[in-house]
Amino acid sequence: MFRKVVCYPHIDFYDLVEEVEKTGYLGDFETDFMEHHQPSPTCSIGIHIPSESDLKKYDWEEWELVMFSILRTNGYNPDETIYVDIDY
Repeated sequence: MFRKVVCYPHIDFYDLVEEVEKTGYLGDFETDFMEHHQPSPTCSIGIHIPSESDLKKYDWEEWELVMFSILRTNGYNPDETIYVDIDY
């Protein structure tokens, strides 16, 4: 019997950090992300990009809004899951 396999896009965490730094975000994105997700040294963290209504419905921290904006600017869509690969 075959199992269904779903593939998700992956991006490198430090590529994301580099993009955040270009936005002028004044916080420490790397620390904010790591404290929120508490990843192991080598893993992938699934990030679900919220829909427009969910962006308005819930209280998001500034670093999350910046991250969602960058992901959407780079071609990822609302309600899509992106995996951020951590390797430190």
